[in-house]
Amino acid sequence: MILFVDDDRGVLEIWVMLLEEMGYQVIGCDSPEKALSEASSHKDRITAIVSDYCMPNMLGTDLIQAVEEMIPNIKKVLATGHAPTEIPMGITLIKKPYLLNTLLSALEKEVLPER
Repeated sequence: MILFVDDDRGVLEIWVMLLEEMGYQVIGCDSPEKALSEASSHKDRITAIVSDYCMPNMLGTDLIQAVEEMIPNIKKVLATGHAPTEIPMGITLIKKPYLLNTLLSALEKEVLPER
């Protein structure tokens, strides 16, 4: 299951729909706080996180690290138009705007779909 986080609801809805059509199980969250709650509730099922970088109240890198504390060895993808100067080890970076193939390539590299 993928935890997909983006504070832009339009972006979130489109990507959740596309990923589900590709065979992934997805939990979509429009805030870091909701993502942390969902990660805590579903930590036995979540295998990957895709997070926006710039969000209110928390950067995507900080969110990813907080989720990783709950779910060790989670696969991590950071999507951003504003690349941070340093990216923690083990996070795959994709630049916004990205194409479906770019996201799928990052996910295939990180986690197999649950088909």
